[in-house]
Amino acid sequence: MRTELKKRILNYAILSFVLIFLNLIICELSMRVIGKKKNIDFRLYTKELKNSDRLPSDLFVNDDILGRRLKPNVQVLATTSDFSVIYSINSKGLRDKEYDFDNPQGKIRILAFGDSCTFGEGVSYSRRFTDIAEDYFHNVEIINFGVPGYGLDQILLYFAADGLRYKPDYVMVFINRAIERRYSTDIIKDNSIVLDNAISKEPASDLFTAYLNRNDDFFKHNNNFVLEKSYFLSFLNYHFSLLRLRSKLRQYEKKLWKDSIEQIREKAKLQNSAQIQNRTKSLIKKINEICRENDITLIVITIDTRGDLGYLEKLEDDIIFYDLEGRLRNERRKYPLSFKYDHHYNQKAHKFIAKKVIDILEKIIFNTPAT
Repeated sequence: MRTELKKRILNYAILSFVLIFLNLIICELSMRVIGKKKNIDFRLYTKELKNSDRLPSDLFVNDDILGRRLKPNVQVLATTSDFSVIYSINSKGLRDKEYDFDNPQGKIRILAFGDSCTFGEGVSYSRRFTDIAEDYFHNVEIINFGVPGYGLDQILLYFAADGLRYKPDYVMVFINRAIERRYSTDIIKDNSIVLDNAISKEPASDLFTAYLNRNDDFFKHNNNFVLEKSYFLSFLNYHFSLLRLRSKLRQYEKKLWKDSIEQIREKAKLQNSAQIQNRTKSLIKKINEICRENDITLIVITIDTRGDLGYLEKLEDDIIFYDLEGRLRNERRKYPLSFKYDHHYNQKAHKFIAKKVIDILEKIIFNTPAT
């Protein structure tokens, strides 16, 4: 009787083990199918546990002129207490799908320049305002040229070197106070802008760029071979680890952002506002000059809630200007536009900005009154 019971228990144990093993295989295969379909390597989750950054260093490549640019053909996972997002960079160094330099389909082509707010830090691909606006139209391409930490000088150089190759019909520059205050090249010389032989004067990781790399020992793990190779177990282990470390992450993020914002404000006090405004005007005029030479329409859109950028409104007659500051401020009274600790715009803010961008483009391109 006991022998028969032992055999039965052993059979159940073997059957349970086989079923668990088969389920793991099914889950692993499913994750690999999903990963292939969405072009995501889920082993990134194990890599992230080893060294987590808000903006992983693998996302960037050094550039003598721009300081940093997005590294082509990379995929990184960014983790904070506010979000966990995979950033995929295409073969041309853009966080977007692949676009040819030529436009064989004859669609209206728009380039969107900006910093981390346009890049969509903390927001999944397809949920950024550029993606939402592009999906709304059937005959419009909106190519996202946003790069975290960029100022107007870098945007100008980036547009002249790379943007023109796409032969756009329109260029949109999404500007905020951070972009206005950043300046990291040497292109303004004797009150004129010289693009030839430009070099980056300052490291790309100054306070205003806010590359807040994290080196938190509590978030580093020594993972085994199976975890590093498995899509499913890597994904599962990552999320279990997040649950366990969530409280520490929140404490870390709260202090990190508080200290960083205080440093940025102190540095802002030392800057000359009139000089910054004159520099900003000059850089936008130069962007428009290049647009005019190439039969491109320039659209400048402010997406800040903290400061007055209205002085850019009547810069030049052929620059189309929209100030969303007041509308964003009104929306902020209804619901949070940024993450709890991270100050970047959240998905709701992107959805709201997308709606306004759609209104603007309908008015400009299709002569429909904007709301």
